[in-house]
Amino acid sequence: MTRPLIDVHAHLWPEEYLALLAEHGRPAAEARALHATDRPDHLAARIAELDAAGIDRQLVSAAAQMPDLPRPAAAAHAARLANDRCARAVARHPDRLG
Repeated sequence: MTRPLIDVHAHLWPEEYLALLAEHGRPAAEARALHATDRPDHLAARIAELDAAGIDRQLVSAAAQMPDLPRPAAAAHAARLANDRCARAVARHPDRLG
């Protein structure tokens, strides 16, 4: 039995999340340049890249663009937004993303 290949270090930064971070002084130009958003075309490209690399599943998170904002309420809102949007992307591709 072949074991699945799982990428455990993958970023997913929804555009709305990056915009929220930018509103709080956290520029996101570099993150946007990686095309790691939850836009349908970015998710489709991600799945194609997984296929090309022979990777069965990818675990996504907002890591590296963490919601460490000065105001606790804004940080909690940003974290919830990132988690909810990552969960939505996983729900759209449950066999490939986690």
